[in-house]
Amino acid sequence: METELKSYTYVSSLGQHMEDFICLKRSLGYKYNDEAYFLSQFDRYWASVGDGSVFVTYENVSGYLEQRQGETRRSHSHRIAVFTQFAKYMLQIGIPCFIPNKGIRYPKPIVHILSDAEISALFAEIDSYFPQNGVLRNVCLCQGYKVIFRLIYCLGLRLSEACSIRISDIDLRNGRLYLKKGAKKEKERVVYVAGDLLALVADTVEANKRCLGTEPSWLFPGYRPEKHISIHTVDKRFNTAWSGTPFAEACEKKPTVHSLRHTFVVKRMNLWMEQGIDLNRMLPYLSRFLGHMSFHETYYYYHMVYEAYRIIRAKDTVSDSVIPEVRDK
Repeated sequence: METELKSYTYVSSLGQHMEDFICLKRSLGYKYNDEAYFLSQFDRYWASVGDGSVFVTYENVSGYLEQRQGETRRSHSHRIAVFTQFAKYMLQIGIPCFIPNKGIRYPKPIVHILSDAEISALFAEIDSYFPQNGVLRNVCLCQGYKVIFRLIYCLGLRLSEACSIRISDIDLRNGRLYLKKGAKKEKERVVYVAGDLLALVADTVEANKRCLGTEPSWLFPGYRPEKHISIHTVDKRFNTAWSGTPFAEACEKKPTVHSLRHTFVVKRMNLWMEQGIDLNRMLPYLSRFLGHMSFHETYYYYHMVYEAYRIIRAKDTVSDSVIPEVRDK
C-alpha cells in the first residue's frame, strides 16, 4: 500500500521555509512524513519564542533541543536530527542558523540472530501453514508466505521492500529484482536472485494469476488485490510461525521479521571470514546490496551480535583499525 504523504500547517515566521524544505526532500523521493511532524512541533515552538524572526540561535532554540519528559532517547535523537537537516538547509539558502554540534546517541537494541536450527524450524512452520477455511485467496497466501520470508532471509531485504515488490520489478529471465524507494518509487538498487529462489518467485506469479483470474500489480497482493500485502499481516504470520517452533519458549530476545535480515548479514560476514576473504574490501559491496548509505551501517549489524565474536576473534582484521587495542609495553 502506498504511504499517504502527510501535510501540516506551519504558522511561524519559519513556516514557509519548512514547507519549502519538505517539498525539496519529497522531490528527491523521500516521504518525509515523520520529519514533517517533527518540523510542525518545531514550528509551534518557534511561534512562541521566535518573535517573528527567521534567525535561529543557540539561545532561542536551546529549549527545543532539550529532551522532554517521557521522550525516549531514540525519539529525541530523531527530532534533533530533523532539526539539524533543516538548519543546514537554512544555511544553504543564506539564512544564519544554529546547528547542533552532534546528534543524540542512544543505545541500539540487541538483535536475535537465528541459528541454523532455528531457521529450519521457523521455515518448517511457515511452509506447513494452510488456512482452515480453505478460501482460495487464503490458500494463495500460503505460497506468498513461503516466498516473502525467503526473499528477506536470502537477500537481506527490508520487510517494507519485500511487501511492495511489483511484478514489473522482477526480471525472471535474468534473475534480477529491482528494489525501489521513496514516495516516487524510483529505482534504488538491483539484487540478483538465485535460481531455486527465482523459481519460487515465478511459481508465486502463476499462483496469483490462478487465484485472482488476472495478473496483479504486486508479487504479494493483499486481501484487496489492488494493494500489496500489509506489513502487519506478514508480522503476524511470522510471530505465529515462531511461536510454533520448539525454540520460542526459551528464547530471551524474541526475533522479528527484521531478524532475518540481521541473520543474513551476520552469516554472510561469517562465511567471508571463514574463507579468509578481506572484510574491508567486501563491506562496501554488501552495504550497497543492503541499500545502506555507508558501510558503517552494515558493520553495526555485526559488532552488536555476541554470537558473531567466535569468528571475529580469530579472523577479523577490521576491528583493530576502528578501536585499536591497548597493549602492554
